[in-house]
Amino acid sequence: MMRGIKVSPLHGEMEQLDRNATVENFKKHEISVLVATSIAARGLDISGLDLVINFDCPDHLENYVHRVGRTGRSDQTGTAYTFVTPDDRAYASGIVEALESCGQGHKVPKRLRLMKDGTYQTSLTDRSVVR
Repeated sequence: MMRGIKVSPLHGEMEQLDRNATVENFKKHEISVLVATSIAARGLDISGLDLVINFDCPDHLENYVHRVGRTGRSDQTGTAYTFVTPDDRAYASGIVEALESCGQGHKVPKRLRLMKDGTYQTSLTDRSVVR
């Protein structure tokens, strides 16, 4: 626990009993932040989950949909952030199309669109952040 924020990991190398206990503690709000591998992409239905952050860009559109689908369930709103680097440009097209197909196209960052179009250029002096 750091500064009052209770954090726990969830990954495939944990014993099943430990994974189950972690998920239950998260559901009971005894844990505030769950740092999970792709193991959490499917099979978890946690009501009230309002934020998902993908630190690694999913390598398949289906994985992206399952990961971000953990939030905003049952007619609730939610937010998902995905870190996409120039090395992930091969996945940009699918992500943009998925966002557009569900009415979120207006939220696609310009740089992600440029990656999709193949016109994104990196620069050693460009240190800005897409939010």
